[in-house]
Amino acid sequence: MSELPEIPMPRGCPYRPPPGYDRLREHGPLARAVLRDGTPVWVVTGYAQARALLADPRMSSDALHPGHPHLAREKGAPPTDPERKKPALSFVEMDDPLHAEHRRMVIPHFSLRRVRELRPHLRSLADGLITAMIDAGPPADMVSALAAPLPALTLCAVLGVPPEDRALFTEHLRWPTLLDPATGPPFRVVYDLLARLLRDKAARPGDDVLSALARRVADGELSERQAREMAAMLVVAGHETTANSLALSVLMLLTRPGGLKALTAATMPQAVDELLRHASVADPLPRVATADIPLGDELIREGDGVVVLLAAANHDAAAFPAPGDLDLGRHAARHLTFGHGPHQCLGNNLARAELETALSALLTRLPTLRLAEPAESLPVKPALSLQGVTRLPVTWGP
Repeated sequence: MSELPEIPMPRGCPYRPPPGYDRLREHGPLARAVLRDGTPVWVVTGYAQARALLADPRMSSDALHPGHPHLAREKGAPPTDPERKKPALSFVEMDDPLHAEHRRMVIPHFSLRRVRELRPHLRSLADGLITAMIDAGPPADMVSALAAPLPALTLCAVLGVPPEDRALFTEHLRWPTLLDPATGPPFRVVYDLLARLLRDKAARPGDDVLSALARRVADGELSERQAREMAAMLVVAGHETTANSLALSVLMLLTRPGGLKALTAATMPQAVDELLRHASVADPLPRVATADIPLGDELIREGDGVVVLLAAANHDAAAFPAPGDLDLGRHAARHLTFGHGPHQCLGNNLARAELETALSALLTRLPTLRLAEPAESLPVKPALSLQGVTRLPVTWGP
């Protein structure tokens, strides 16, 4: 390439990869690009290569590691403060063994068994939100009526947010872009609430994530700040990605002939995986090599920044034939929307259950659901790595 393309790239359509990904793919599954600040990086477009690198222990997620790609940094911006202390890192930015140690503290609450037990509650939540939408009458905004509140209320159940605090919690999660828990004023309300609830759980524990974190603080395994940061990370990761995925899933279905009627109860799980593959809402993922890594004909050198383009990998024809087609009968469970390897999203089972439940409820309750505005007019979230729409007007009836 004579002039390296810049990433992140904007999407022309909120549920399709940027057109520039195809041009990058022409140069092979591993190509070169530059970040907004001019830093050259490797970009991964191939499915097999992305899967291999995401599982490779020589790839670091540590945002403080020299060479780590900073997607939002503009030209002329100061470098990351090297004196920033490691405990300030979210555990998704940590590497093993510390990452694995922190992940084990909460992963039992996201197991398949826990998710199965939660499914009736998820259906009750979805039905309640849809009933409120129907009672208010069409048109409605699918984002504010269902896609945003459902994962927020689900998080209340998983975290252990008591009923009297749920309105405050959910209200301050209804924001269109990812906010820094340390500085974002709207999310600061949730951050402070989590700090108070962690103190409450230390005195009155339950069977929930916040109680588990409070016990780790009492045992000296976590500081109070680390527990707050972990809880905040789980909120951000568990809310916006699921809300975006649900909204885009509804949008994709409503732009197809037949709308929701293309879904069936028997094939709902595989349809959800295909919708997740197609939209790839969390894209791209930055990493840095901590050692030389040969990959095909290329050599990623120690200290090189690597950006895994999940949407490109999920649209690799070698892994998913006719990748641009939304094939609800496709067996797409091996997609990389939730990542892969040690940092694979620990809430992937819960996210799938939320989407399956919400779409099943919509199919049953609102089979005539359709868009109230042209898809092309919908406002896209101005996010660097989380794709979605800020509103989704829908209507229903004869």
